[in-house]
Amino acid sequence: MLVAISVDGVWCQMAFAHYHQIAYHLLSDGSPKGAVARTYGVYDEAHNTTRRALFLIQERRIVWQTVVPYPLNPGLNGLLTVLEALPD
Repeated sequence: MLVAISVDGVWCQMAFAHYHQIAYHLLSDGSPKGAVARTYGVYDEAHNTTRRALFLIQERRIVWQTVVPYPLNPGLNGLLTVLEALPD
């Protein structure tokens, strides 16, 4: 199962998913903001947001991860390219 989590609110995520025709689940890490991101070490306190990161979790273990360095922004297409390259 593929799930995306961001600190964006539910309504923002719904609009994003609709606009980009995204079929996987989008979850909000918004209350308290960034709780999940902090657990994975990708919450940016200085900017009050989450770093762009991908984690592949199988059987409750992180088996692959990438955190995009600042100031790079791969955009949606860049992230989707990485997702498509992940092992099944």
